[in-house]
Amino acid sequence: MRRLLLLMLCLLSAAASAAAHEIGTTRVTLDLLADGRWRATILTPPSALLARLAARNPHIPPEAGIEAYRTALAAAIRLEVDGQSTETTRLAAKLHQAEDKDRPAVAEILAEGVARPNAAHATWRFDLVASAYSLSIHRTGGEEPMLIWIDGDARSAPFSLTGAEEKSLADILSDYVALGFTHVLPLGLDHILFILALCLYAPRLSPLLIQASAFTLAHSLTLALTMTSVIRPPSSLVEILIALSIAFVAVENLVAPKPTARRPLIVFAFGLLHGMGFAGALREAAPVSGDLAPALIGFNIGVEFGQLAVIGLYILLVGFWTRSRRWYRAWVVSPLSLAIAAAGAAWTWERLQAAGYL
Repeated sequence: MRRLLLLMLCLLSAAASAAAHEIGTTRVTLDLLADGRWRATILTPPSALLARLAARNPHIPPEAGIEAYRTALAAAIRLEVDGQSTETTRLAAKLHQAEDKDRPAVAEILAEGVARPNAAHATWRFDLVASAYSLSIHRTGGEEPMLIWIDGDARSAPFSLTGAEEKSLADILSDYVALGFTHVLPLGLDHILFILALCLYAPRLSPLLIQASAFTLAHSLTLALTMTSVIRPPSSLVEILIALSIAFVAVENLVAPKPTARRPLIVFAFGLLHGMGFAGALREAAPVSGDLAPALIGFNIGVEFGQLAVIGLYILLVGFWTRSRRWYRAWVVSPLSLAIAAAGAAWTWERLQAAGYL
């Protein structure tokens, strides 16, 4: 048990410097033109992109800009048509510093190439991304774009170049269920720590399920309201408040030895914030208009599965059987809550600085 707790503390101590829920921060638009040409626009966080490029190209000076990596960027973009690679004939890359402090800086990569005439299917790959991202495919003729999800540097599933294929409702739902699950586990470290703090504070399974239900109801509500633009909270402020919520529940674990009747209400209030954060990730995914309803339903189901997985892993690793032991609070609740509180405080400070409030 002590070794397990030491391992968990080491993981939590790294949380302060870890990036929370990268999912959806990269977006790719692929335009398939009538004359057989293709054009790709890639928007991605510059810091992660430059770090991966520098790791692969150590001969390029660290102070070099993104333009110095044109060859490496061209090699990382792979559009295969009917099993044959297409050549990238033109590539440009630049950094955009956002004028609005609520929006992050972004690296924009523009690539063009020529596909084989009369081709039927293609696959896409961009191997400089670690987390899942959306690929929006636009064809000539004004039809609705097709959105598919790609898992990091993996190759996409084959898609039609003629527009004859359409994704079924089941396929759309499964895509967003997987996206919602991944947004919590393993990429949503801030949401994982929040759920873990709830597990530490609940003396039995039934109070934990009550708190989890309150959290689910709350974030489902604000996820829908935010995605349908009924409310439009500033994302930077939401992320700051989410970090504060993690620190708050962890500190409450430390200062209040027994759960209070107000805990489900507090969890509900914080669930409203986390729902806005979930909506931010889903909005970055940019589901096409016709897919909004199944995207909301599937993403929310995936988030619930992710939360249940976190609770299940906690029960499996620590177990409710340990709560009756004398050492449980001293060896489990206190050190883990302290680590979670430290991570939440560090994230709060980091996000305040990033938003320009400090």
